[in-house]
Amino acid sequence: MALCKLGRKVYCRKCKGQTNHGIISTHEETSEYTGSDFDWKYFYHTVNCLGCDTIAFVIEYGNETMLEFDMESESSIFFDHTVYPEEPRTEKISNNKTHVKKDFTESPEAIQIMYSQIVSAFNMESYLLAAVGLRMLVEGICKDLGIKEGYIQDDNGDKKMLKNSTDEVKSKSLEGKINGLVEKNVVIQKQANILHQIRELGNSSAHELQIPEKRTVVLAIDILEKILEQIYELHKYEIK
Repeated sequence: MALCKLGRKVYCRKCKGQTNHGIISTHEETSEYTGSDFDWKYFYHTVNCLGCDTIAFVIEYGNETMLEFDMESESSIFFDHTVYPEEPRTEKISNNKTHVKKDFTESPEAIQIMYSQIVSAFNMESYLLAAVGLRMLVEGICKDLGIKEGYIQDDNGDKKMLKNSTDEVKSKSLEGKINGLVEKNVVIQKQANILHQIRELGNSSAHELQIPEKRTVVLAIDILEKILEQIYELHKYEIK
């Protein structure tokens, strides 16, 4: 079988090291299909080791903030690679640096993958990437629930109204979609206000490259975990 070679070496669980891999199949997802105002791209590859033919799964992710420059100062997006099964860790990370990933088994697969990668980025102290991922996760929740727009608010927290009208101003931005969650009774306004803070955290990280503090990111992860549980997981519990 003729294979396209993956652009970098990845871990092979049988060879127990970084080896060249060929691509068997690829699925691609980009921000242009979701209407996101933040450019990102995922490649999901099924691959096999070119040495021992062992099958693995590789995810490549890149976004508009992940830039590298060549000798002539030309920029291009670089991609993070995650391989499954993952390479065993040889160094022990202290407990005060790790966040224990929760199992959201009732959540959509894409939501689970995003959440898992956010926690992985946080545990590797990549707080900027984790913050951008949190914003994407909020947008992913809105997309999964079919929330396409919602009202927006002024500086006083009041709904903006169309001029000379009693109709609310609607927006298809993530700001509007978060408020759309309130309109659909998915979250309450206090929760939406927190989601707006996470949206702004992701915007600052993505567009201004402001690296957030660890405690800010872990608080945002904790809050989104509670909202994920509320939206997707609570129905599986029953009190008898």
